[in-house]
Formats: sequence, structure tokens, C-alpha cells
Amino acid sequence: MKIKEINYGIGFTVVNNDKPLYIELNKNLRKYPRLRKQVLKHEMLHWNSRGWLDDFKIDFFDAFNISKQKSLSKFCRENKRAYLCNSPFFFEKGKIIPNYYMICIWSLIILGSIGIGGLII
Repeated sequence: MKIKEINYGIGFTVVNNDKPLYIELNKNLRKYPRLRKQVLKHEMLHWNSRGWLDDFKIDFFDAFNISKQKSLSKFCRENKRAYLCNSPFFFEKGKIIPNYYMICIWSLIILGSIGIGGLII
């Protein structure tokens, strides 16, 4: 397993044809050893997952780890480029890679906004 340090996002497991290639971790996570270990553990779950539904479950249940989410929030406030992890798509070597979890989250936000807007009107 190869770990590539990047200066944006938080962490991402890069796959090709459902085969994991390497893990990307934000280089600034070195200043947060406990958080880095948690993010690496999370990415290892993705490394060993089987398909996008497993990946979705990993991200969904990880969202309820409140202490980790607080640490991630602090990390993102101090490293603004880390917010790119909330994008529904990643661009890697000229390819568009979907982030299914964020696609679902953004869809719910947009549909929820439309629904609330419809109730107001």
C-alpha cells in the first residue's frame, strides 16, 4: 500500500477498476497525529471495501463519530483546502471520479431546499 501526501482534501483511496492503487492523505495531517491515524484507518476500510455501497456505509457511519468530526472540523478551519473533500467529484489525472457519498448528501440538501421552498411559497 502506497500513501501519497497531498495539499488539499483530507483523505481519499484512489482505485482503478475496483482495485485500490494508493491512499492520498493531506500532508498537514502530520500536525494532528491522532486525527491522521483515524483518517488512515478510515481509508483502510475503503481499501478493503467491496464496491460503492460498502464505501457509502463506511462514510455514513463514520459521520456519527462526533469526536472525529470535531477534530476534522478544526482541521478544515485551519486548512481551507481540506474543504475540497466535500466535492461530489474528484479530478485525478484527467479523469472524473464520483464521490457517491457526497453526491447523495448534496442531492438531499438540494431536494430538501426545494421541498422547504415549496412549503414556504
